[in-house]
Amino acid sequence: MIKISARTVALYPGSRHHLARCRPQVALPKRNTLAERQARTYTGNRNAATEMTKTSSSTALGYRCLDIPGLATPNEELDVSVTRDEIRASAASGCSFCTIIEAIFLKYNAVDFQNKWVSISARRTPKSTRLYFQFETLGIMEVLVQGDSGCGIIPRGDTASGYTGSQAAYSKAEQWFQCCLNSHLVECQNMANKKSFVPTRLLHIGTSNNDKVVLTEKRLRNDRKWACLSHCWGGSQLITTTRATIAEYKQGIPWGRLPRTFKDAIEFTRRLELEYLWIDSLCIIQDDDDDWRAEASQMADIYRNSTITLSAAASEGPDGGFYREAATKEDKEIIPGVSGYPDVIHRTSYIPHSRRDHILLTRAWVMQERLLSPRVLHFGVNELIWECMQESHCECGGIREEMKSPDCQWHEPKSYGHPEILGSLPYPRITMAWRDIVREYSRLGLTKTSDVFPAISGTAKVFRQALGRIGAPLGYIAGLWEGSFLMDCLWYTFPIPGRARPEDFQAPTFSWASVSCCRDQAITYNVVDIVPTYYSKLLRYHCALAGKDEMGPVTSGYAVLQGSLVTTDLHYQKVEEYEPGWFSASLDFADSEFLPDYDLSVAGVHQVMSGSEVSVLRLVAYECPDFWDTERIVSWSYGLTLRRLADSESIGKEGVYERIGLLQRKYDTKLEMETWWKQQNPKDDVVVRIV
Repeated sequence: MIKISARTVALYPGSRHHLARCRPQVALPKRNTLAERQARTYTGNRNAATEMTKTSSSTALGYRCLDIPGLATPNEELDVSVTRDEIRASAASGCSFCTIIEAIFLKYNAVDFQNKWVSISARRTPKSTRLYFQFETLGIMEVLVQGDSGCGIIPRGDTASGYTGSQAAYSKAEQWFQCCLNSHLVECQNMANKKSFVPTRLLHIGTSNNDKVVLTEKRLRNDRKWACLSHCWGGSQLITTTRATIAEYKQGIPWGRLPRTFKDAIEFTRRLELEYLWIDSLCIIQDDDDDWRAEASQMADIYRNSTITLSAAASEGPDGGFYREAATKEDKEIIPGVSGYPDVIHRTSYIPHSRRDHILLTRAWVMQERLLSPRVLHFGVNELIWECMQESHCECGGIREEMKSPDCQWHEPKSYGHPEILGSLPYPRITMAWRDIVREYSRLGLTKTSDVFPAISGTAKVFRQALGRIGAPLGYIAGLWEGSFLMDCLWYTFPIPGRARPEDFQAPTFSWASVSCCRDQAITYNVVDIVPTYYSKLLRYHCALAGKDEMGPVTSGYAVLQGSLVTTDLHYQKVEEYEPGWFSASLDFADSEFLPDYDLSVAGVHQVMSGSEVSVLRLVAYECPDFWDTERIVSWSYGLTLRRLADSESIGKEGVYERIGLLQRKYDTKLEMETWWKQQNPKDDVVVRIV
């Protein structure tokens, strides 16, 4: 990705290092080119740079600018900040690049730019170079050409069409679609897991706009292809199939009853020459619980075996439709023919690619629809965005490189939904990928908390298939995996003041789903990609399913663990200066951090009074570089904080507990960690049942 930031950052006159304020805090590759050495001198010593400008026709700035298209190292980034006077001087000395920047200054603002700043950022990858300017008063803009004259001063690129319903936008979508169908013969084609699978119901839409829309339950030939619609249910009353309407819809659904989003989906599917469309509200009988559970359990197959999913990403409801005018506009022919440069130069505002800008992509159900579909076309707020198992594209061309950045605001890679790609990874990476999925999923919106497992069930099935490919344990325990259970228990959240654990059962307390109803109580993990030392073991587990779906909702469950246990007291107090109702909880362990799962002070069945005795079951520990001093190796230890249930009798030798939080502690050495734990007088080989 080549950008200076996804957001406009205020510039500070007199400071040449303001870009550090918006650059991700990661180590960049060493820069060894002549231009880099000169640029460092330039940014580090203003007087020296000024002298160079006076004495050389190839100034430091000139080298910097002329070097941008010729970067030798892929993914190497260049950043420089200059004033109007410096740009003007470099342009006068013959730098065509700075002549272009000077022309932009003149065209887009008539005020005096004498002391104004511009930041120039570029990065070249094996496939593209992207060039951004950030002006002090104009914000971020990208500059590019669409031709290829061979001059190389301004990089070649793409621009968004400006309207996602335009013929230009459709032509790009058709190009992406056909390229994937004809060229992506491995990952995209073999996403389909059941060649003979056909959904229970489909909408037969025909190929012409004059054809009727009919709900069909006929067993179709397995060579029939269908598209899926991913959409928001909100807004006006949504048309649905019920026991009262299904017979009518089998004869035909009146066009006038269909909302705008459905009509757009039908018309676009016909343009792709597909005759069938699956829409959840019409292909599932909404007032039949048995039908809903049956269809929800095969959601993974519906999306995996589809040809494409059309994502109404910018629409808040069924009447919103697919298409949008772009908020950012392209400006063509800024300065044609500058200094003999023949290409027409285009200027466009920076287009961010953030899931938060697309209302549909903030919904929990949509996550697995996106991950499991072999191909997804998003009708976005500014442009069309394409994702398949091999590539990502957008009209402006920026998302492909942006997704490689640690600062990316898009979703997790679609490869997380492909069992063969996942199955090719080492086992720890597969389980780490699952925790990434849970982390992202928990930040999305879910209307019904009872859907917390069904809405991720299809994704879980793909992960189980991947685990089966490498011979790993396949047990799925209310959102955690049998083979990585201890590491999966290292989740924590930031409790919302006044919110207790839900009294209506959602999941056993060891599961992240017991406290997270998605979006407003996100899950995070204290897990690094390092082999840990285990101090407990999972003996057995059980979850009672609410239906036939093995990854679906549960009505009860437990996990039995054996390990080293210590007891201590819990204390908490209100800390109103941070936030009204906020509390601070701690255990009687010095230099330890207790991370409660919920507001323990709220009255109810899950309330834990300050001063109560609690237990800590030692789970795992690992050694890793210290966050503040990477040359120093430290040890981290984690344990489950448990409350023994007073109204539950012990089962054999098992004490019955519920989880209330996670305890973490850092040590300078592993020896110090072991010594500290022994000082707490632990009981070893204790068996606990967590419900």
